[in-house]
Amino acid sequence: MSSAATRTNPGDEIIVLPTGAALGAEVQGVDLRHLNDAQFIAIHRAWLDHAVLLFRGQALADADLIAFSRRFGGLDFAPVQENGRASVEGFPELYVVSNVLGADGAPIGSHYVPGAFGYVDTTGINPFNIEKAKALLKEAGVALPLNVTLTLPPPAYARKGGEIIAAQLAKVGIVAKIENVEWAQWLSGPFKGNFDLTVISHVEPLDFDRYGDTTYYYGYDSKAYRDLLTTYNGTADPKGRLKLLGDIQRQLATDSVNAYLFQLPQFAVANKRLKGLWSSSPIFANDLGALSWQ
Repeated sequence: MSSAATRTNPGDEIIVLPTGAALGAEVQGVDLRHLNDAQFIAIHRAWLDHAVLLFRGQALADADLIAFSRRFGGLDFAPVQENGRASVEGFPELYVVSNVLGADGAPIGSHYVPGAFGYVDTTGINPFNIEKAKALLKEAGVALPLNVTLTLPPPAYARKGGEIIAAQLAKVGIVAKIENVEWAQWLSGPFKGNFDLTVISHVEPLDFDRYGDTTYYYGYDSKAYRDLLTTYNGTADPKGRLKLLGDIQRQLATDSVNAYLFQLPQFAVANKRLKGLWSSSPIFANDLGALSWQ
């Protein structure tokens, strides 16, 4: 793919700058709130050619975003999210997808994800309670302030989320010193069990079997949990397995093995001619054997 800039007619002032990679281009010189037909044709052509377009410095209101999007075709209404929230109020076509990098995200309270079969909301077992946290620390004989290191790998969910966590811990007298590391350092440190606190995404809901491995990096050792896991693995009855999934989640929450934050969204951007991509991935992978060009 050429990396040369493409200009539209002189009066339209649109410049398309390909990234030079397999896909992507930046479109300059346009205000998406005020497009004439020639400008939209140029944008549509660039989208077909490059699949992903970047528009910097736009100031779109919700209505502006919908109006621009409708020029590509009819819009569906937003689906209802797992936690019951639906569309933006007054704009049923808008669906907010967030990786919860702000302090107002909805907690999931479980290693299991809300969209998965058998999910149980355990957020009520360990709610954020400053006074109770202080009392528990005092009961355990912990002198405050307590200084710990919060080791964060490169992704934004960890770096940004870690700042929020550190601020919340400070309210109970825990001083979390943030240490940003690269993946090689994280794998040789926290993943080997050498850490105070860390933030990491576990991408497989069925990874709850890791909690039965006493050598795994977070060092959980519970006979009660291992017994639940053994019973689950030996149960074929769907209703019995569903009950055990709930028991497993409640056991992990009660034991406070980890603090579960939010479900990390998975984004996919693909050419519309590529068919066979999962819209909701059962595993963190792409089945290349199912993909085809149309």
